[in-house]
Amino acid sequence: QMGAARSSARETGNEYRVSRFFCIFKKSIIAEFGGPIGGIVIVMKQKLQCLFIAVLAIMTPINIWAEIRTGSCGANGDNVKYYLDTDSGELTIYGSGSMKGYYYSSPAPYDCYKVKRITIERGVTTIGREAFKNCINLTNVTIPGTVTSIGEEAFAYCEKLSYIYIPESVLSIEDCAFSWCSSLKKLNISSGSDELELGLCDYYEDEDYGLFYGCNLEEVYLGRNIKRISTSYGGWKSPFYQQSKLTTVTISNNVTSLSWGSCPAFEGCNNPNSDSWLPLE
Repeated sequence: QMGAARSSARETGNEYRVSRFFCIFKKSIIAEFGGPIGGIVIVMKQKLQCLFIAVLAIMTPINIWAEIRTGSCGANGDNVKYYLDTDSGELTIYGSGSMKGYYYSSPAPYDCYKVKRITIERGVTTIGREAFKNCINLTNVTIPGTVTSIGEEAFAYCEKLSYIYIPESVLSIEDCAFSWCSSLKKLNISSGSDELELGLCDYYEDEDYGLFYGCNLEEVYLGRNIKRISTSYGGWKSPFYQQSKLTTVTISNNVTSLSWGSCPAFEGCNNPNSDSWLPLE
């Protein structure tokens, strides 16, 4: 009976808790009185409390298979921590200072496949290398105004991410940070007076590609000047290189140049005369 109740609980969420409670309740009565209750009137505070807990269990829709995972993901150990609700897919990054950088051989400690939404709280200053790489079910991320840099491949292969907002505080986005985010259609780089350094992507087929290689950008808001990041590898492909689906570009009055070294910032896009987009706001 318990096996059947446990199986059906995967669909109802509450049946297993209810059957388990009454089973335990009955066993506790039999153990105390040596047999069925019969006509005995029981006024025991413990039993009333147990009944109250059972009612709460019935009324509260809790997935008994949900798991909360916590741990450290800071560059200095526990200066930054994470909290993952595997049922909802909510991942919260909190603390003070820089996140740790990760690699293929040593990935981030949380299960990226379970992550659907990410909230990075104020106080975190950098998003580490490969911090959220391969979070293929990620649909939403909130970056606070305390983050100053986004590391290499930080969001690479986040295939369901469709929108990203880069706050004014971010001063650098490193190589391949958003490569192969195939659903990424809308990018908002907030207005600001400081230049934003952007990397490129040269890891594929020994050729240089833009920072958003593998994305399908359709709409971009550019709120400030951009330039090639000084630590970037390879050549000079612009960050929006060959974004052939990009048709809507809004440029802030803060932007004074659309050059990317010797190349236009929107090289290879649908509109070859991209300098005519300056400014549209």
